[in-house]
Amino acid sequence: MLQDWGLVAILAAFSFVHFSTQPLANTLIARFTSQQARGMSFAVGCALNFRVGALGARTGGLVADAAGGRLQYVFLMLAAVAAVATLCGLALHRSARGARGQT
Repeated sequence: MLQDWGLVAILAAFSFVHFSTQPLANTLIARFTSQQARGMSFAVGCALNFRVGALGARTGGLVADAAGGRLQYVFLMLAAVAAVATLCGLALHRSARGARGQT
């Protein structure tokens, strides 16, 4: 039996926000891929979403265990991953603009 209804409420809110981004992601994939590459693009997006997401939970647990249960190190790791993802997104955006001849 669930004891912590606050946790259930937080997980429900997270699930709503997380799964509400799927239509946006699917629209972006459909808009920016060719007809021939669209199926593979959806497959790669789905695989990354579930497999890399599962690795994130495991890595966060390993970091917390290694840090003696201090969660601030988990959040530092998450911030580092977010920074790398932002830099990758900016690099992709810049290369796409360069390929289209924009500055």
